[in-house]
Amino acid sequence: MTCNHVSNQHPIFKDALANPRSPYRSWFHFDDEDIGYRTFFGVPSMPQVNLADPGAREWMLDIARYWLREFRVDGYRLDHANGPGPGFWSDFWAACKAENPECFVFAEIVEPPEVLRQYVGRMDGALDFHLTDALQRTFAAGEWSREMFDHFLERHFDYWRGDDFLLLTFLDNHDMDRFLHIAGNNKEALKQAAAVQMSLPGPPVIYYGTEVGVTQEHGRGEKVGLEASRGPMRWGDERDTDLLYYYWELIQERRKVKPWLHAERARPSGVTGSQT
Repeated sequence: MTCNHVSNQHPIFKDALANPRSPYRSWFHFDDEDIGYRTFFGVPSMPQVNLADPGAREWMLDIARYWLREFRVDGYRLDHANGPGPGFWSDFWAACKAENPECFVFAEIVEPPEVLRQYVGRMDGALDFHLTDALQRTFAAGEWSREMFDHFLERHFDYWRGDDFLLLTFLDNHDMDRFLHIAGNNKEALKQAAAVQMSLPGPPVIYYGTEVGVTQEHGRGEKVGLEASRGPMRWGDERDTDLLYYYWELIQERRKVKPWLHAERARPSGVTGSQT
């Protein structure tokens, strides 16, 4: 869920833009800049919502309640959560928990740990970008030794010790180059990083395709942009089934389940026992 901004085609924004006396005018930040209103990273199609306005704030909270209530979603991954800032999320989290106490609310906040800590007590957790950088430096780019990584982990966990705040782990995502690309398509490097990720206490997140060998031809800085890491998923025979099986085993080990004790249909399609 993105609370920071909406589409410039949204009826509420179009009304606010066209009519200075619109009841929704204060829901956005209009100014004298070239675009005429505050946006997400200067993109005209993404006007920023003024969540300090009581009406806009309540509207966004109602949207959160709606999907939890009517469609029973399990929770939210909050995009660009540092846009609205910590204060808004206290109300958001309270509204979500009141609707469903078991919902899971976590954030994308691309900031260092000392900033991230401002969100403790305002949501269940956040994506651990600091850890992702360390994983990529160690296992993909080869810039850090394993000793350096272990020292980082010790300091990282000490910093967060005692905080009731989940740090979700990931190796790559849609806004960065894929792990395999950074690693020069070294599958063994990915396996090592995945094994470490699955051994860490934070809930693991897998970017689509990483588990079946999806990579990219060019880095996103090579005139390609963000789309470089958002290529199509691999299906059927295009999948790296050895890598898929490896991920599946790691997940089973994390769950403390012995995978081969049950029906064969539990095995991922295209994966055979000979690949153990």
